[in-house]
Amino acid sequence: MKKKVYYFSALLISVISQQASAQKIAAGLNHSLMLCSDSTVWVTGDNMYGQMGDTTYYFKTVPKKVFSLAKIIAVSAGGHHSIALHKDSTVWVWGRNDDGQLGTENYNGTTFPVKVPFIKNAVAISAGDMFTLILRRDSTVWATGNNQYGQLGDSTFVSKNKFTKVKDLSGVVRIEAGGQHAFAITADGTLYVWGRNQHGQVGDSTTINRFAPIKNNTIENVIDVAGGYWHSLALTIDGKVYCFGYNNDGQLGFGNFLNCVFPKQVNTLGGIIISDVAAGYYHSMAVSGTGSLYAWGQNGDSQLGDGTTTPRDIPVVIAGINNLQNTDGGHGHTLAKQTSGGVYSWGKGVNGQLGLAFTNTKQTPQQMMDLGNCSLVFSIKEENALTDVQVYPNPTNDLINIEWKGNSTQLLMQIFTPELRIVQENRITKYDNQINLSRLPSGTYLLKVSDELGFSNYQKFIITH
Repeated sequence: MKKKVYYFSALLISVISQQASAQKIAAGLNHSLMLCSDSTVWVTGDNMYGQMGDTTYYFKTVPKKVFSLAKIIAVSAGGHHSIALHKDSTVWVWGRNDDGQLGTENYNGTTFPVKVPFIKNAVAISAGDMFTLILRRDSTVWATGNNQYGQLGDSTFVSKNKFTKVKDLSGVVRIEAGGQHAFAITADGTLYVWGRNQHGQVGDSTTINRFAPIKNNTIENVIDVAGGYWHSLALTIDGKVYCFGYNNDGQLGFGNFLNCVFPKQVNTLGGIIISDVAAGYYHSMAVSGTGSLYAWGQNGDSQLGDGTTTPRDIPVVIAGINNLQNTDGGHGHTLAKQTSGGVYSWGKGVNGQLGLAFTNTKQTPQQMMDLGNCSLVFSIKEENALTDVQVYPNPTNDLINIEWKGNSTQLLMQIFTPELRIVQENRITKYDNQINLSRLPSGTYLLKVSDELGFSNYQKFIITH
């Protein structure tokens, strides 16, 4: 009996530490969030709905600090919205909200973080495609947003714009939101799943949508779980990975493309002990106990990081990156964090979600940030350059003019410090191309202009007031 109590105490510690460590990086549909060691949040990528939190709708190609946030302990990214958990157990949200996924009791999106009303005791957060989960200190789970497939778990299919308690759950220590389905792990390692089940992603051996949590009786001693758009992964305390759901791209890792409606062990990992699992929309990742990365599934945007665009129906080890702690995936891009704090990105970059200053696809992992000292570490080497750009006068006092050749009538102009921190950005046209720099102090800066296709040009200039 004592052995059993000790065993589940160790399991409980493992589950809690999994969620805490995993929420330092987060990949949304086409945007990325990073949590630095100083408890600040950095964002990059698509900003169509304000998910960058900087009061604009301009996409970002390098990580930018969300200045209105501090003392954050976890982040999560949904399809087009972002979430942060504060040290005081309040929850902050921003971005798209037309399904009520922000939980602000309205349907108004926001381009800057706002505090969720009446939530003061949150201990974990997780964002799905168009819905959001919160775990409270009393071990209950609350959900808001789209409920078309029962993903809010309140025994209805009615969407909500405020957090509503998930039915029949208690003792929960870990939550996770998939695309349109959701998970909870209790202190004894029991897995509960609910929501969309068209492809078997709930894992209850049916394809019936579930509007309330269903206990999974196939596996036990679960310490981590991950949800793709239509597929699921579960990690047990002995380091084994189980997959279920949609498998059209091989994301279940079974060596075939057949869906599976119940958790089945990924034997193609060959007995490797896994410490973390994650899912992109249609691809899967696992970090081994030795810090190596394995990936499988869809790869049309090189989101697996193996240097190809070939889909993989069994896990492949990803070269050029090691000492990993956890990983996360978006629609076509992937993030990974080292134990030392280094953050790598690869895959689709058209919206700036890789945070590497450019919008190119990257087929292999590229280091983007160091969360230990909150610095950007990528090198500036443009593969698709925007040519024939002139910046004058240089040096300048307060005004610069930007001229370019080609068919583009509008460019995004961004100004960086030598440390690659964005200090100003403007949209310019060929007929309105003069920029006022009077608010910037004297010094040396880096100017980047980008067209609508993602081609860019960098130039150094000097301000002398």
